[in-house]
Amino acid sequence: MNGAFRQAQCELSTMIPGIRPGPLLIPEHPEVFWAWVASMYLGNIMLLVIKIPLIGIWVQILRIPSRVLLPLILLFCIPGAYSIRNTFFDVGMMMLLGALGYLMEKFEYERAPLALAFVLGPIYGSCPILAHFLWESQASRGLRGRVVQNLPDPKKRQQE
Repeated sequence: MNGAFRQAQCELSTMIPGIRPGPLLIPEHPEVFWAWVASMYLGNIMLLVIKIPLIGIWVQILRIPSRVLLPLILLFCIPGAYSIRNTFFDVGMMMLLGALGYLMEKFEYERAPLALAFVLGPIYGSCPILAHFLWESQASRGLRGRVVQNLPDPKKRQQE
């Protein structure tokens, strides 16, 4: 993940509950700031406690051939997608987005901005003022730059 995406993610995670990020975050909402810092420390400690004993298991899972492992992953994802609203539309959407993610990885496109758009799209639609503010923010400029940077260059493709 690049820095612009992380910055946008941090800014937007505070904007969702109505807290405005910036230099006044610590004086206006010190409880949010210190809770965020404490959660980072606690999360890292928990990751160490959980992951170090499980390293052997993860190594064994990595030895499973992908032709066996990928159908098993799909076997777990299909019931999970179906259980959200009990419709096959969700399963189809999962398959479609999985194929899109595969193609984006194959052709070396950034997938993180698309995921962020799916999560935050309904929020943008419900509040045009927030959408405009976020569009003009510094993090948004960074994301827009990354999207434009990752678009295919038609001149380059014609030369190939």
